[in-house]
Parts: sequence; structure tokens; C-alpha cells
Amino acid sequence: MENQQDPGIAILKTIASTEDASYYIEQIDRFLQSMYQTDRTSILTVLEEMLPENISRDIKEYLISSKIDVTHQEQVRYALGTLQDTIRKAKVVSLTIAFPASKRIVEKIASQVKESFGSNLLVEISINQELVGGAVIIYKGNYIDLSVKRKVDILFDAKKEEILKFLA
Repeated sequence: MENQQDPGIAILKTIASTEDASYYIEQIDRFLQSMYQTDRTSILTVLEEMLPENISRDIKEYLISSKIDVTHQEQVRYALGTLQDTIRKAKVVSLTIAFPASKRIVEKIASQVKESFGSNLLVEISINQELVGGAVIIYKGNYIDLSVKRKVDILFDAKKEEILKFLA
């Protein structure tokens, strides 16, 4: 039996963060709401005109690889609802960093996470300036603190007596 990848999982490879996933789902909703206002032959045209190029391209590839008859609106609606569910159910790696990250940095982080742990993951970024630098990572209930703050706290605890004597 041939090992075929779920087309929805293939789309997750292109989505970096939970923020991007929410935007993707919103765009699909927007398309679905307007779909009934179009005739059956122009669904792909409306898709191209209405959605950002990358999302339109991904959805077309998804529909084709899922063997969906794009002239059948209910099939398209069901397939896109299934795609939205796949995106919503994606596993999330939570990453807390000390500074706001640019879109490029988030994409780079997501790329490294996907390469290391699987392409069907999304990265959720939060900011905590108290970390000073580094990151705190949470995935599947596992917590890893790689922050500068933690390293300073460990050093301070180890040298506490010396520091207090020096300050006295």
C-alpha cells in the first residue's frame, strides 16, 4: 500500500505560527461565505481573486490532491471545513521569548521546530521581557527553560553567600 500524506498535513508545512493558522482559517471562512454567490464553474477563479496568492495556491493544490470536484460546491465546502479542522487540531509548540520577533524570525524558528519535531506543528510565540534573552519552550507538557534569566538565577543561587558577603 502506498504511503500518501494527508493533503491537510501538507498545508501545515506552509503555516508557521498559530497566528498564521488563525489568519488562514479566517481566509477560508471568507471564501466559504462568498462561495454560494458564485456559479459552479468559477469557484477557482473566485478563490484566486479573493484570497492571498499563497493561500489560494495552497487551497487549489489541496482540492486537487484531495480529488475534490471543484464544480460541486458541497464537496468544496466539506473539504475546506475538513482542512480548517486539521489546522485547528495541529500540535502547538509554545515558545516564550524576551523580545517581539519579526515575521521572518518567527518563520525561521518555525522552520527549525518543524525540521526537528515534525512538519505538522505550529509555533505559538509569547513575549516575556523578564527572560532577558533565550527562550522557554513548552511541548506536550514538557517545559524547557533556556532563558538568560534562569541562568542568572542559577548563578546567583550558587554564589549567594559570596554576593551577600561582598554587599555587606
